[in-house]
Amino acid sequence: MDMCRILGFTGENFSSQNFDLALNHLKRGGPDGNGVYQCKENKVYFGHTRLAILDTSKNGAQPMVTNNDDCVIIFNGEIYNYKSIKNKLLKIGYNFKSYTDTEVILYAYKEWGENVFNMLEGMFAIAIYDTQKNIVILSRDYFGIKPIYYYHDENNFSFASEVKALKILIPTIQESIDWKVYFLTFGFIPEPQTVLKNVFCLKSGHYLVYNLKNKNISTFSYLKINTSKLNYNNKTLISRFFNQLDNSIESCLTADGKVAISLSGGFDSSYIAKIASDNKIVSSLSLDSTSVKVSERKSINYITRKLKIINHKSLLTKKIFLNNLDNILKAYDQPSIDGINTYFISKFANNNNVKVLLSGLGSDEL
Repeated sequence: MDMCRILGFTGENFSSQNFDLALNHLKRGGPDGNGVYQCKENKVYFGHTRLAILDTSKNGAQPMVTNNDDCVIIFNGEIYNYKSIKNKLLKIGYNFKSYTDTEVILYAYKEWGENVFNMLEGMFAIAIYDTQKNIVILSRDYFGIKPIYYYHDENNFSFASEVKALKILIPTIQESIDWKVYFLTFGFIPEPQTVLKNVFCLKSGHYLVYNLKNKNISTFSYLKINTSKLNYNNKTLISRFFNQLDNSIESCLTADGKVAISLSGGFDSSYIAKIASDNKIVSSLSLDSTSVKVSERKSINYITRKLKIINHKSLLTKKIFLNNLDNILKAYDQPSIDGINTYFISKFANNNNVKVLLSGLGSDEL
């Protein structure tokens, strides 16, 4: 499930009304609160809508500002190694007001600058306003799990978690003439393209720097991948793979609220459920169908019995699908032939007050 939404604008043509409308549009991704930061002198505006995962108190609210107001951050995602980074910062002498990973990123950037992005293990879309350098920085995780889109012209720079929010923020943005060709060719809009002209998706594993003084943007890759040949046998590689996978799943279970597994009965989600059950996470959610050909009920029942975990099923019928079709189309930020099952399982999770839902989404591609 998605976590929060971020929004930002800097430039000459700011509209507080459009900014509020765009932020309101993003609330469905962050229903637990929202906040705005304004630097009218430099014409920088940050907005955030929150889905509270870590430190659900007001101390975890965003935008978050350093003690001496030299850096501001808005963040969507979760950093799984934030505690180890926090310990390094504590030894240096930093103090923290919250128990969030957001505050750790903020002070880690202050200490190590752009090098911090390569230190982060997790999924993220980050925006930082550095008042000393007079720059705005955007960064996106290795695999591009969290999206972040930006628009740039000679007078303005803006960004958002959703393309639709940018259209609300700057209504004069025109539609791209190529998006229909991309959609009909691939079934989705391939990055960095979008349905809007001059609106692009920041590439995964990259960060962008916008200079408020000269109004130029520069993008950089922060990926540091070791491409040297590995002299390991298959047994060692398999062992390393499963150790890494198990550690990854365990780290994703960190939350100050309910965590559940999206269980389809396939190998990927079943393995995640196995590791989660070893860590006492025993709740799972599944979609079921009245069609025998489509239903995965048998495999889901087998896995839940084997692992002794609770499973909640939501029956998806043709009538339910048609009744939700309008909302499904509205929920799409950009056209896609995929994602309908994700819509229903996310809705089911929300109805069960689950804020963190682990799934095997993406593992087939890997």
